[in-house]
Amino acid sequence: MPLDPTKISKTLDAAKTVVLTGDAVVGDVKAGKKFYKDDPETQLTGTMPTKAIVATSDDYEAGYHEGNPGGLDAIDTDLAPANIKAGVTIFGKLGTYVEAISELFWVERIAGANCTNWDVPGMSGTVPANALRVIIYGSMVQFAPITPHSIRALYNDVQKCTVDGPGDVDSVKGMRWTGAGIGSDATVKIQLTQGGGGCQIQGVVWYSAPA
Repeated sequence: MPLDPTKISKTLDAAKTVVLTGDAVVGDVKAGKKFYKDDPETQLTGTMPTKAIVATSDDYEAGYHEGNPGGLDAIDTDLAPANIKAGVTIFGKLGTYVEAISELFWVERIAGANCTNWDVPGMSGTVPANALRVIIYGSMVQFAPITPHSIRALYNDVQKCTVDGPGDVDSVKGMRWTGAGIGSDATVKIQLTQGGGGCQIQGVVWYSAPA
């Protein structure tokens, strides 16, 4: 039975009809990859850049991410339970870190004769290198209306806080400083910077470090 040329033509025409309904744009496709959107005769090339998460930045840029089989902690080994506060979960890592608070010294001293930049006895110590946070507190009570008084706190020989005496008998004034550890042993001390007899000085230093 001979073939009908008309039917053959219609069949070929139907085969040629390809309807594309893609809605991707070049920015949605990885750079260098080829695709067709809505025109079978127009080939497009993707422009989406390849991005990577790096340990030195918290940026999370848009783009194609290949990932890492080892997970985020393979990118930054500091993402570990021992570095995360106990009870806190970050990216699936349950923290186990516990911070302990230690007291370096807590003393009271009655100042002697008038002096300048006098290291108050007993009010000095060394904060260890592994300290994360340091809190220094000092106060004075003036119980005689004589020479004005003032005290200051030095951390690693740098003044961190100071306060002038209250002036009024039996009144109290205090000073406080909170800061980070410096990664090495550091000396803390409280000095009487002005005045002397007739005041009582209190000082305390706390620091936190891994338990």
